[in-house]
Amino acid sequence: QSKGLITEAVIVFQDITALKQLEQQKNEFFAVASHELRTPLTIIMGLAEILQMQGTNGASAKQQYAITSLTRECEHLAGLIHEMLDTSRLNHTPLKMQKSYQDLLAPLRQIVSKHAYTARTHRLHLTMEELEPADLLMGWFDLPRIEQAVGNLLTNAVKYSSADSEIEVVVHPYRDARGAVQNVLIQVKDQGVGIAAADLPHIFERFYRAATLDRSISGFGIGLYLTRAVVQGHGGRIWVESTEGQGSTFFVVFPLGETR
Repeated sequence: QSKGLITEAVIVFQDITALKQLEQQKNEFFAVASHELRTPLTIIMGLAEILQMQGTNGASAKQQYAITSLTRECEHLAGLIHEMLDTSRLNHTPLKMQKSYQDLLAPLRQIVSKHAYTARTHRLHLTMEELEPADLLMGWFDLPRIEQAVGNLLTNAVKYSSADSEIEVVVHPYRDARGAVQNVLIQVKDQGVGIAAADLPHIFERFYRAATLDRSISGFGIGLYLTRAVVQGHGGRIWVESTEGQGSTFFVVFPLGETR
């Protein structure tokens, strides 16, 4: 109206019942599937451990490689099952944490070293750089959860990178005016496919997979969701910067010090 009065209004409602039902079905599937898969996987892992305990004396190079690969893939599958179970539980309860006051730097080196092998098998070069090196990065951490979170970022970097490219982990402690380390910034940089601008706001949502991703690459859309839960459970922050076709950098900040 010319007088600036509003005489009509339109209210739009969107029925999200179907979406909620679909999400509930996914949660229920993850809960059932994770429980059903745990028993046979436990048996397989037990047999793999027996083979390792018996040693590889007399085994050919191919047999040794097969035993090592079997154990590694069992560990990978066990991690996926735990993530499925965590995802189904997170809908009702916070992520369980068992923190203790300990160093973070040495475990970070071990995590990167572990994933460097997988990177090499994909013709990728994974490195770790420590800025302003510190002997220790002490804080309250649940190290298995830290490995889960950082491992997810590295797994994604490997998964979405082209051969003969680089993945870099940068660890940057931040100090106060007295020189005491207050928090640590961890960056995971890749030169992969990148993330479209439209997908960036949703990348940490449960079951979300970017529309531009190659669908031949497997995934449930729960890794980054759980990674954020782990980071936030430690009082930290996580975010991502990315350009489609040029790669992504994930940033994680963890608080350090004796205060819980």
